[in-house]
Amino acid sequence: KLLLHALDALKVDNVVVVGQERLHSEITRDFRHKRVGGESMAEGTPVRVWKLNKSGGVVERSPEFRRKSRDNKIKEYFYGTPGAELQPHSQ
Repeated sequence: KLLLHALDALKVDNVVVVGQERLHSEITRDFRHKRVGGESMAEGTPVRVWKLNKSGGVVERSPEFRRKSRDNKIKEYFYGTPGAELQPHSQ
């Protein structure tokens, strides 16, 4: 519902859904007769929903892997990489 509200509030006229069949069908159903950019509902551009398949090399990652990766990137951003000359926590 939050995504649908954001799409409506931002007056999005093209939506690309990658690898999510259920999400694609929900957005298509909810935006079937909507138009954006006109003064009335008869004017404007119809909302288009595009579905793309995931490419063959896509690997699903677990939530724990994504969390650890995110935490490491945040740590690297604030403290630098080990062995680098400039590390703000050591100055």
